[in-house]
Amino acid sequence: MQCARLPGAAFAKVLKDTITGDFPVVSCRKQTFIVSDNRIPARSSDRSQYLFAALAPGSLVTVTAELRFRRNFQAEMDVRGWDEADIVMAEKTISFLASWEIYLRVIER
Repeated sequence: MQCARLPGAAFAKVLKDTITGDFPVVSCRKQTFIVSDNRIPARSSDRSQYLFAALAPGSLVTVTAELRFRRNFQAEMDVRGWDEADIVMAEKTISFLASWEIYLRVIER
């Protein structure tokens, strides 16, 4: 179960320096290997389901989902002192009355 204010999924291409073995690599000038790449391809979509617990049936629940572009991993940005804001690529907010189970399609492109 995902909790409020926590990320639901992360998509990234992770590069590894061929000489030092360090990863993730920040500099685009280094020779690298691709360690993993689970980015959403252009004109494609990704779906996931999340279950939220409501305090009481009938209470008003508001859910906001965002698709954000982040230039680098947050831990790496913190180490380097970079303060680049995320770019919100898509956003959807819905409100509904809570029931025992609700399945949400929050963002669909």
